[in-house]
Amino acid sequence: MKYNQPYGVSDPKAPYINGNPATGQQGSIPPAASIEYPQREIVNLIADANLAVPDNGDLHQLAKAVQSQLLISDDDAGTSNAYQVTMTPAPTAYFKYMTVICKIGNTNTGASVLNVNALGPKPIRHPADNSELSAGELKQGAIACFIYDGVYFHLVWSSGGAASVSGGTIYLTKPVDFYVDANIGNDTYDGLSAAFTTGIHGPFRTLQKASNTINPYNLNGFDVRVHVADGNYGAFRLPSPSGTGTVSWLGKGP
Repeated sequence: MKYNQPYGVSDPKAPYINGNPATGQQGSIPPAASIEYPQREIVNLIADANLAVPDNGDLHQLAKAVQSQLLISDDDAGTSNAYQVTMTPAPTAYFKYMTVICKIGNTNTGASVLNVNALGPKPIRHPADNSELSAGELKQGAIACFIYDGVYFHLVWSSGGAASVSGGTIYLTKPVDFYVDANIGNDTYDGLSAAFTTGIHGPFRTLQKASNTINPYNLNGFDVRVHVADGNYGAFRLPSPSGTGTVSWLGKGP
């Protein structure tokens, strides 16, 4: 919607003025669009939120529609690791700071993407280091908030799962076991199984990948165990997770 100047005035930013019979000042004539379009814009917002049918009996419907957050919220209709929402009104393109809140339909098993109104899938990453999600961070039935940075959707917070996320920190809600195998592993896997099974389920290849995955954790009273298979490994930087708990690196015994 644009500003509609008074009828018969060429300046697109011309103000409206009041008439004054005492001085002979003629008041501005409002064009129909100046009355109709603001009403339609407001009614459309109320209708898009779908909180209630527009009604003159409630003059707080606009505020309630904004308060509801329903313009940026929807239930996920995708699959595990490929989440999908349809927002109303439909955005025509992704934009920086786009915010999406949704109820997760299926628990993720690893790296995931989010597709809004069929605009195309975008990777979901942790805000701290742009690392990919680990299995269980998006739990079925949880409410999650994502913000787009122009490249990725950042998982800003989640109401539950293997970990709860806030400000880039991942709070563990149960112990976690990771597996590393220099021979059969791959750093695109989720690291949650000792051998490849299906999809992205399999061991990491490098110790650094395991360390990077653990680094944003708040152990929150739980332990992380990294099971390391025999193999040749390069130097790596140990993680520095916060919270109470231990991180154990377990090699194969003699």
